[in-house]
Amino acid sequence: PESAPIQTNETVVRGQAPSRGASDFRINTTELPTAARSNTAEMLRLAPGLHISQHSGEGKANQLFLRGFDAIHGQDIEIVVAGIPINEISNIHGQGYADIHFVIPETILELRALEGNFDLRQGDFAVAGSLRLRLGLAERGILIRGDYGSNGTWRTMVAWGPRSQPEETFVAVDYE
Repeated sequence: PESAPIQTNETVVRGQAPSRGASDFRINTTELPTAARSNTAEMLRLAPGLHISQHSGEGKANQLFLRGFDAIHGQDIEIVVAGIPINEISNIHGQGYADIHFVIPETILELRALEGNFDLRQGDFAVAGSLRLRLGLAERGILIRGDYGSNGTWRTMVAWGPRSQPEETFVAVDYE
C-alpha cells in the first residue's frame, strides 16, 4: 500500500549575526526612546558588561570597568567618537585618559561595544575592549531640550540638522 505524503512545515528564521563575534554589541540608540540621555555616561551604560562610576565630581573623566578590567579613566578601553580616537597618550591622570563629557548624548546614534581585543581595527588601548560612538541627529530640523534637576542643576541643549542632509550633518550646543 502507498503511504500518505509527509507534510512538512517550513520555518524561516531571520537575524543579523554579529560582525566579528559574540562580544560585538551594536546598540541603536534611536530605537530606545526611553533611554536616559542626560549625559554620555548614561548612554554608555547601555553596553553589556560596562560599569561607569564618577568619583571626585565631574571635573575629570569617568572611571570605566569592562569585563572585569578596571580601566581607570580609559587606559584599557579604546574610545572612538565619530571615527576619532579620544584616548590621550599622555595625561597627568594616566596613559589612555579618555574624557567623554564633550559628547552631547542626544547626538549619539549608535554605540558599539567590542568586549575583548579580537578586532584588528582596534587601537593600542583596547586591552579590555573598545567603545565606538557614531554621531548624528536622527530627527531633522531643530531640537530644543531643557532639563532641571536636583540641587539647582539645569541643562539646555539645542541641535539643528538640515532636512536635505544626511543624519551625520548637524550642529549641536549643550550648556549646563
